[in-house]
Amino acid sequence: MLIKCSFLLPRESFRDYLRQFSDSPPLPEYIIKTGPYVNNKGGGVHKIIILYKFDKSKFAEAWENISKQLGSFGALSGFTVSAHIYGPHPYHLPLGKGGEINGLVRY
Repeated sequence: MLIKCSFLLPRESFRDYLRQFSDSPPLPEYIIKTGPYVNNKGGGVHKIIILYKFDKSKFAEAWENISKQLGSFGALSGFTVSAHIYGPHPYHLPLGKGGEINGLVRY
């Protein structure tokens, strides 16, 4: 399974994001995180995408761990997140729209 999380973050909060990203809680070994991929061509906003891959049998546990990690960014000024879940899963999570990876650079 794959969860693609897309973040929007004002430029003035980007250094705080990097600091928080370094200090974010670790994920279990069964979750493979790729990224962050950063696109800073959007004027005053950075677009960041992180991909999380894991076995579908671990969906509920993986989502709980990913949510905790994402929650650590909630205090950043102007931070918004959306997530798309790809692959069969037993839950429906209305999480909004995600972005595209095209044009992004791994940071």
